[in-house]
Amino acid sequence: MEVDQRASGQPAIAPGEYRYQHLGTGDWEAWGPELGPLELAIEDWQRQLAGIERPWLCWSVVDRFCRIQQRLVMEFGWTPVVGRDPRGDAPTVLPGAVRFDVNKLLKLPTVWAHFPMEFVYAFAPRMACWHSDLLVGRRNMEHLVETFDSLDDGETAAYRPRGWWLRKALPCPGLAYATTRAASRDQWEHGCGWWRWFCKHPNFRGPVAVAEEEWDTGRGIWYWQKHFDGSVRRVFPDETGHCRMPWSVWKNAMSKGSAMREYYDLDSLLRTLEIADLDD
Repeated sequence: MEVDQRASGQPAIAPGEYRYQHLGTGDWEAWGPELGPLELAIEDWQRQLAGIERPWLCWSVVDRFCRIQQRLVMEFGWTPVVGRDPRGDAPTVLPGAVRFDVNKLLKLPTVWAHFPMEFVYAFAPRMACWHSDLLVGRRNMEHLVETFDSLDDGETAAYRPRGWWLRKALPCPGLAYATTRAASRDQWEHGCGWWRWFCKHPNFRGPVAVAEEEWDTGRGIWYWQKHFDGSVRRVFPDETGHCRMPWSVWKNAMSKGSAMREYYDLDSLLRTLEIADLDD
């Protein structure tokens, strides 16, 4: 089923409301059926990424971190498309990379990296993405790139934690992932993509009581695989370079970026991953 509801401006939500603060986190419960602003933004994304065959989304919350991500992506033959959370650092877009202003028309207070991944079918043949706080060594990067390059149109690649019984406590499937145009289209038509609360998607027609148990980011992808014969290949990004931090560290931080600077020694991390040569 296609949804075609066009409008100009923003959804009719007051800036102080809970829903407004969650629009940019990729949350169907926040958006509801008010898709006009999204459709206009997607048209703009099409113009920004026209002609890029293998875009890899690098999301800036710490500019230095993002520059290293860009260099790693370019070394392996993909094109970094560089976006940002409005609360994070304004990114330096390196030669060979492309600025991707996801928030140009939407003007949301915060935007998370997986936000545009819900709509890859509309603007790219395939697209990769990783967490804004993830770096990997070259050997692990080879694994990711080989998988992402070999995806047939209609396939998605995502991280699924080992130990399904612990899945609630483990990292979300979006740690590093990629999708193709046909897979993204099928996910959209079934309402099972990367956003939270996929059961609130305007195209979702599954049993809501079951879907609500899997409300978090990326859970719709696994629902798509299980219930709609979706093809999902697993990838295993090395968590050594995942700058996770306890809630107690960053709950009072001004931003994720400031928490990362406080909690992680990036110089040491780069030496451990053997990619210090990618730093400035």
